[in-house]
Amino acid sequence: MVSTAVIVIMAITVFWLVLYSLFGKKEIDPETGEPIEKEEGLSVDFLIAMWRTKRLLGFIDRLSKLNPRFWKVYGDIGIALGYMGMAYVFYALFMTALKTLQTKKSPSGVQLVIPGVTIPLWYGLIGLAVVMVVHELSHGVVARAEKLPLKSVGLVLLAVIPGAFVEPDEEKLSKAPLRSRLRVYGAGSMANVTTAIITALILSYAVTPLLVPDGIGVSEVIKGAPADGVLHKGDVIVAINGQSVKTMEEFISLMNKTKPGETITLTVIRDGKEMNLKLTLAENPENPEKGFIGIRPT
Repeated sequence: MVSTAVIVIMAITVFWLVLYSLFGKKEIDPETGEPIEKEEGLSVDFLIAMWRTKRLLGFIDRLSKLNPRFWKVYGDIGIALGYMGMAYVFYALFMTALKTLQTKKSPSGVQLVIPGVTIPLWYGLIGLAVVMVVHELSHGVVARAEKLPLKSVGLVLLAVIPGAFVEPDEEKLSKAPLRSRLRVYGAGSMANVTTAIITALILSYAVTPLLVPDGIGVSEVIKGAPADGVLHKGDVIVAINGQSVKTMEEFISLMNKTKPGETITLTVIRDGKEMNLKLTLAENPENPEKGFIGIRPT
C-alpha cells in the first residue's frame, strides 16, 4: 500500500513537471544569447515559480508619499530592532548552551509550526498571508520613501513554500547610502513586529473577552502525563483545589505551590458543563520540585 508521503511527493513532482513544461521556456536575447527575465507574468525555473506584476506599484508610491519622514523614522526603528533582536538571539543561545553544559540535561524541546500538522491549516495560511503582505509592502513603501525605484511586486513558490516579494532596482539599491539600505532591509521585520503587537492588543482587549470564558484552556494533553485520560482538548480549567483560576498568572502561581505526587482537584468546564476532576501530579520537567499536570495551556 502506497504511503501518504509517497503520494504527496509524486503529486508535487507532477505539479512541477506540468508547470515547467507550460511556463518554463524563456525568451533568449538574440544579441547576448542570455535568457530574458520576464518583467511581468509567470516565470518558472527549477522548483522556483515567480509571478510578477506592476499593478501595485502605484499604490505603494501613494502610500510612501503620505508622510515620507514617518516612513524614514519607521525604517530607523526597524534598524534598531534588528540589531537588538540579533543581540538577544545570540544571548539566548549562549545562555541555553551554558545552562545545558552546567546541568548536563537536554534543553526543553520545541515544536515546529507546520500548517495542517501542528496547527490547523487555515491558521497557518492566514498567518502566512498576513505576514507576507505586510512584510513585503513595508519593504516597498520604505524603498519608495527613500526614492529608490521598484521593478515589480509578486508571489513566489519555492518547491512547496509560498512567499511574496518586492523587487527593487538592485543597481540603485546597491549605490544608495548605507542608512537608506538598512532602512529598507529593516522595514520588513518592523512590519512583522508591528502587526504582532496590534494583533495581540486586538485579541487581548477586544476579541478574547467576548469569546473565551475566564479560565485556562487546554490546547493539548501530553501523552503519558497525569492529565492524559483525565483532561480533554478544549477543557477550560476554572479552579484548582477550589481556588479560582481566571488568568495564566493565577494558574502558574497555584501550580508553583504544588509538589510531585500531590493529588489535586481541578474544576473544569467541558461542553458547557462544570465538573470536578482529580489527578496526581508528576515532576515538572523544568523543575522536579514542582508539580506537573501535562497540558499545553492557553
